Amino acid sequence: MYTVNEILFPAHVIPSLQNLRGEPWRKLVELIAPLSEKDERKLAFMLMMIRLNGCMACETDSFRAM
Repeated sequence: MYTVNEILFPAHVIPSLQNLRGEPWRKLVELIAPLSEKDERKLAFMLMMIRLNGCMACETDSFRAM
């Protein structure tokens, strides 16, 4: 049904977060974005976003998850 199944927080959206906050946030996103998806720093950033967005309480078939 889905060709890409990045349920909790897709790594490819990280660069789009660059201008959402101040300078420290922009620098963090610039540091994290080019890293491999296996890099611990990128994984930690993704986990932070998952927790901030409340993704763990979201069911995969719910409207919020879509």
